[in-house]
Amino acid sequence: MNSLALAFRDDPWDFGGDVGRFSNTTPTAPYRFPDPQVSKPTTSSEPTWFQPIIARILQLAELGHDWDRRGSAKVRVDVLSFALRSVLPEVLPPTAPAPAVIALGHGGIQLVWNTDKVEIDVEVIAPNDVIAYYFDKATGEEHEERLTNDFSNLAKVMWSIFKD
Repeated sequence: MNSLALAFRDDPWDFGGDVGRFSNTTPTAPYRFPDPQVSKPTTSSEPTWFQPIIARILQLAELGHDWDRRGSAKVRVDVLSFALRSVLPEVLPPTAPAPAVIALGHGGIQLVWNTDKVEIDVEVIAPNDVIAYYFDKATGEEHEERLTNDFSNLAKVMWSIFKD
């Protein structure tokens, strides 16, 4: 307020009336916020291979430099994460057996499935740098493929071998 406005008031803080009272109108009904829309609970369960893989990945993450006393590199955490988050969920059926997970000297890992019929080796060198090897023991057929982030061919093979 300017000085002229103050000159006309005895108490500049007296706004006249009941300050702090709400209007005398009828109160409205309380507003109810709707519950959020969520999907129905799922009945799917954790893949059978998940817990063994987690346990092994935690072991490999603890390996330091020169873990094999031959100058090997420490297992790279980004390789472990890529295998767990990108490779395995894309290629394995939920009931597939867990692979053997082997640390490699360059800091990568190798995932190995060895059955009576086939041997499948998946070497994760780095994120988006994967080599998949397939050997059919009955026919002697071999196939090797370099992969980045499209694991569809490997998934077809894995699902044909390990489907329910």
